[in-house]
Amino acid sequence: MSGRTGWNSWGHRKTNGENELLTLVREIAFDNREMREARRLENERRHREEQKRMLREADAKRAEEMAQKEAEKEARLAKMINDKIKEIDSKCEEDNKKIWEKLGKGKEAEKAEGDKAAANGENKKRGQDEITGTATVPPPTSRQRVNEVGALDAGLLLMNLDTV
Repeated sequence: MSGRTGWNSWGHRKTNGENELLTLVREIAFDNREMREARRLENERRHREEQKRMLREADAKRAEEMAQKEAEKEARLAKMINDKIKEIDSKCEEDNKKIWEKLGKGKEAEKAEGDKAAANGENKKRGQDEITGTATVPPPTSRQRVNEVGALDAGLLLMNLDTV
């Protein structure tokens, strides 16, 4: 039938073997395309997972560094506080020693005065001004600090230092 007529007269009709071969080639090409697409999607998924993992690691590292900096800051602050406390304690000890020395000298002076008064036979009562050694004249308007420490002042100072 070389001169074909009818509905398929426009071209050569492919045989069944050629159709199968063409179908197989198309399937292989389509499968390759599907495999490439699947590989691409898998690579993208792996890349996203890697990015997320790296982000989590960076956040963890940043948090660890922040915690370390905070710990170092707290350690420095604690050291400064301890040093300041030691300094204050040593100053208080020095002040206590000075006060006790003054108290010791004051007691010796009072004993000497008491012995002198007993020797003179004067057993009269003395006022607070005489005991502390302050003048009976009222102090001037501008108050000056008295260097002499009386028994009452020493007791008050000791009570104040004990609370520190």
